[in-house]
Amino acid sequence: MPFHNGAYYPYSSLTQGPHSSDGIPSVLNSPISHAASAPSMTPSSGASTFLPFKFRPRRESVDWRRINAVDIELVMSQLDVDALQEHISTVTFCSLDGERCQRCQSPVDPALVKLLQLSQLTVEWLLHCQDLLSLNLRAAEERLVAASLEREQLQAQSRKREEKVKELTAELKHRRKVIRTQQSLFAPRISSSHKCPHCEKYFLNNNFLQNHLQRRHPDQFQTQLQSDEEKTSQMASLKQEISSLKQQLVQQQQHLQAKIAEEKEQQHLHRELQRELDRFKSEEMARMDRMIEDSRDGMRREIKFLCNQNFQALSEVSQTPRTKSPSPVREPERDVDRHQEMHLQAIQKLQLQMKKQDRKWESKLQEIKSEHESEKNQLQKKLSQVQSLVDEQQELSRKLSRKLQEKEQTIQAQKEQIRTISSHPPIKVVEVP
Repeated sequence: MPFHNGAYYPYSSLTQGPHSSDGIPSVLNSPISHAASAPSMTPSSGASTFLPFKFRPRRESVDWRRINAVDIELVMSQLDVDALQEHISTVTFCSLDGERCQRCQSPVDPALVKLLQLSQLTVEWLLHCQDLLSLNLRAAEERLVAASLEREQLQAQSRKREEKVKELTAELKHRRKVIRTQQSLFAPRISSSHKCPHCEKYFLNNNFLQNHLQRRHPDQFQTQLQSDEEKTSQMASLKQEISSLKQQLVQQQQHLQAKIAEEKEQQHLHRELQRELDRFKSEEMARMDRMIEDSRDGMRREIKFLCNQNFQALSEVSQTPRTKSPSPVREPERDVDRHQEMHLQAIQKLQLQMKKQDRKWESKLQEIKSEHESEKNQLQKKLSQVQSLVDEQQELSRKLSRKLQEKEQTIQAQKEQIRTISSHPPIKVVEVP
């Protein structure tokens, strides 16, 4: 079958050639493979020895009878790949130059010719790609076989090493048993000896141990001496630092207490100022209420006085005709008009006085309000200054409390460090002359 899994594998005209691992004829037997492959190329050489791709010239003529005999719909419905195999070489490598219509003998449309040529070049390039993929597949199969052989060799070596490890483990167990037996025999003498911290040797006294350390482990011995000296100096510096931190803590506590007292005093002053401001506001409001009420009473009295005067004038006007001698008819009318005019003038004068009084009291009220606002603004400004000062003192107090907590934590950590160092005192090293 020339097609397998959608790939084209053309048969050779002379021989079927080598087969792939799936039993399918190799793509190396295709015309493009015969034209581009070198005679000395082997399958293991891979795609690196494959010659550069070149398009083959088209010299074969088109067999239009065979082409017309193909039923495209039947090929598509039945997946007739044998028919494709039969015509793929003719379609791919045929020459369309000079072809004419069989009925009218007119030249073929150049666009159609170009389309068919592009299809031929595409099929030829796909065949070349399949050849490369086939070579790569064969090389990969050979590498897989070599890797499987190497894997078997490594597995054999691993089994040998596992057996050797088992033998060594058994020997190690046996030697450990022997060592434990010997240690049980020499246990009374070893219990009173001194063991070297860097090896498995024991010594009867500390002098021998120190000599051994100087002779066999000089680097560790010097390191131990330096570490002991560093521990003692570190303990002394830690004690000195703790004493200085305690003094700083006492000073910070005193300073913090002074700040707290000052803050309390500021808060007390703030409360006093707030009470004074409230009292001043209440007094000013009461004074303004009294002044407004007094002005209202004065205006009422003036209005009442003017009303009484007006009433008296009217009563006098009404009584004058009875007391006087008879006069002409025109004289009473003139008297009435005169009294009415006087009455109107008195009313206008009263209205003017009332307007003047209103303007006067309005100006006084505005002055009182402006004075009150200025005093209020001054007090609020002082209050804001006091509040900002209190906030600054509170922020400073918080900072001092945080610093105090950090100092206490540092002191606790240093105490723990001193306690751990004290619980593990350094080994006293005796230098043997």
